Amino acid sequence: MEIRLDNEDRTFHPDDMVSGVVVIDAGSSGESHQGITLFVLGCVKLQLSAKSIGIFEAFYSTLKPLKIIENQIQLVKPGRLRPGRHEFPFQFKLKSLEGMELFDTYHGVYINVNYGLYAKMNRGMLKKEYNKEMEFFVETVSALEESEQS
Repeated sequence: MEIRLDNEDRTFHPDDMVSGVVVIDAGSSGESHQGITLFVLGCVKLQLSAKSIGIFEAFYSTLKPLKIIENQIQLVKPGRLRPGRHEFPFQFKLKSLEGMELFDTYHGVYINVNYGLYAKMNRGMLKKEYNKEMEFFVETVSALEESEQS
């Protein structure tokens, strides 16, 4: 299983259309499945480092990751894939959840802001499901850039 985005540098801005394909090789005999789903998730997480022990421990145990994007796209309903390679296209508008805003992707010492695509193909009770994930990046327009454009 593979996720491919049409934008090769994987960098997007708010309200961009994100598009790509999920590629699955069903082998020479095909593959039964219980559906293929793509999840889009963006969140802000507080992260402890060795230096922060004692400072943020109280906050860390009470704060859950803050979801700023959450979307689920069913690519294929349950069934059987014929032998060979299959590509399932997807497309969605990069928008935050209501009441939230998008932030720049950031990987810091205490806070992470990250966005990801997660493809999942459930193959039934006795078979292991296929999973693939890919991070993509968000860049927002800062107030300084907005004033320069005016």
